[in-house]
Amino acid sequence: MTENRSPTKGELVAGGELEGRELSHQKLREVKLQRANLRGANLHGCDLTKAVLEGANLTDANLSECGLESATFEGADLKRANLAATVMVDAVFRGASLERAILRGAKQARYLERTNLEDADLSMVEFMGARFKGAKLKGANLTGADLREANLERCNLSGACLDGADLTGADLRGADLTDASLKGTRLDEANLERSNLTGANLSGASLADASLRGANLTDAILDRAELDGADFSRSLIRNVSTEGTLSDGAIEFLA
Repeated sequence: MTENRSPTKGELVAGGELEGRELSHQKLREVKLQRANLRGANLHGCDLTKAVLEGANLTDANLSECGLESATFEGADLKRANLAATVMVDAVFRGASLERAILRGAKQARYLERTNLEDADLSMVEFMGARFKGAKLKGANLTGADLREANLERCNLSGACLDGADLTGADLRGADLTDASLKGTRLDEANLERSNLTGANLSGASLADASLRGANLTDAILDRAELDGADFSRSLIRNVSTEGTLSDGAIEFLA
């Protein structure tokens, strides 16, 4: 049976057994909980500034509205965890698993390289300049996300929803966007070189001055998209829909 009592100071240590514990609204600055078992624990509203949770088990844990400034979650298991409305300034999630996690409305994450965010809810996040290089975002919900200048190089975004997201200046080189939804997405000055956009829906998207050199646009939808200054040279263009598309010359590559 899962315990709900508050932990003693002696239990708040690396490798500690804290499954299902009630920890909400506690000040846990700089706490060392490497490899601790916090599965299903309630950490809502906690101050975890500079906390160390490397390799910790946070499956199904509630970390909503936490302060995670400079906290370290490298290699942690955060499957299905609730991180809604968290503040993540300089928090590190490299190599962590956030599969099906809720990050709706989270702010200021930067270090998300090689993380597993498959099917995660990242809607309305403010992750400008975040580093996702090599991350798994298959099926993730990024609706309305602020990803300006984010590094999504070689990320798997197949089947992801990025409707209304802002990816101005983002690096998406080599990204897999197969069957992704990018309706109304801002991709101005984004780098999509060698990306796979097979079957992607970019209806109403803005791609002004974006680079799509060598990209695969087979079966993509670009209806009513803005393509002024976009570079489609050496792209694979096959069966692309361009109804009502606005362009200053890039359309010749899509003909």
